Amino acid sequence: MDWARMLAYVTGTVDQELLARNEYLAAENRILKAQLKGRLKLSKAERGTLGRSVIAWAVRLSPRSPA
Repeated sequence: MDWARMLAYVTGTVDQELLARNEYLAAENRILKAQLKGRLKLSKAERGTLGRSVIAWAVRLSPRSPA
């Protein structure tokens, strides 16, 4: 098996695992949201953790600016 084919196989396997994990988390979130009554109250530390996660996610998705 050549390197390109092996890399494609490994990448596809990782993508499938991430897709399955993401689908599970989305379903779990829907279930938990349905169980909540009213608004969820987060501490300052929890809001900071979520904020840092969103910023890191946005940076990864943003197009690279030309150098």
